[in-house]
Amino acid sequence: MEKDFDNWNTLKKSINKKEIGDDFNFHAGDIWWTTMGLNIGKEMDGKHETFERPVLILKVINRHTMYVFPLTSKNHFVDKYHYKVEYEEGGSGVVVFSQMRVISSNRLLRKVGKINKRDLQIVIQLFNKILS
Repeated sequence: MEKDFDNWNTLKKSINKKEIGDDFNFHAGDIWWTTMGLNIGKEMDGKHETFERPVLILKVINRHTMYVFPLTSKNHFVDKYHYKVEYEEGGSGVVVFSQMRVISSNRLLRKVGKINKRDLQIVIQLFNKILS
């Protein structure tokens, strides 16, 4: 199936112009829907016409950038590159360690919830284990 990079490029231009207010807050452990876009090869794409995907914020670098892990709802993954997290507000997702990215806060659309501090520490430990 051919990817429609032209539509994504049009949307990406408007995302780039988005202004982030001083009252816009996000934190490590938050789950957000983001515009992840249409990507190359096996990189995870966003879904639907706005190329959305939920992410777990791993670490905030500054008010403009952060490290994130994309999430998937597919529970069939059970290996060192995937870890299921439960949202404090209900619901769950599977962290995809192999797809970690740095993203702009311009990509953030809406907050879904957050994971508890214990689960965030487990995610960090598992990721560190992959890196070592």
